Amino acid sequence: MSSFKILAIDEICQRGSVREVDVTLLRRTFAREAQLGPSAIEALLRINSLARVQDSAWPDFFVETLTDYVVRELEPAGYVTAAHAGWLIARVSTAGRVRTKTEHDLLRNIIDKARWVPESLLVYALNEIKIAVADGTGPLRMGGVLPPGTMTLPEIEQVRQLLFAYGADGPSAITQAEIDALLDIDA
Repeated sequence: MSSFKILAIDEICQRGSVREVDVTLLRRTFAREAQLGPSAIEALLRINSLARVQDSAWPDFFVETLTDYVVRELEPAGYVTAAHAGWLIARVSTAGRVRTKTEHDLLRNIIDKARWVPESLLVYALNEIKIAVADGTGPLRMGGVLPPGTMTLPEIEQVRQLLFAYGADGPSAITQAEIDALLDIDA
């Protein structure tokens, strides 16, 4: 990554906002790269973490770019290893909880696009939905006030998407950990 790119990223982080023009520039710059590499991905994660004001173009760009990196660039391509899942969870969480809806969307998109992910990643994403439903709190509940124990149609769709992942028409097998997460959500 050139010093210009690093300076642009530092500027975005310092001002605490990512604008549409920033997303356009980043998209154009990253499109020229054959592979992004860890430093570019860390820069995007840093922007997402520090830029509290985000243009509406940012979430799609962030999710698409990181999904492409995790699913297609990291080896073995198409598969998310346990180590990669651990790295990803560590990068999008604080105190074991996902920080933003965009980061949860990233997890769901990676699970959907990969041929295989470890159970730990799927259960982590399901548990975030469980916490939102059980407590009525967290980034999945931002923008609306719902009492604890209420499950919304978008949350039901998120659970369905997670269980029907890997490009299949339905779940090939549901693990005991997934069943436990579903029972916790239901409770």
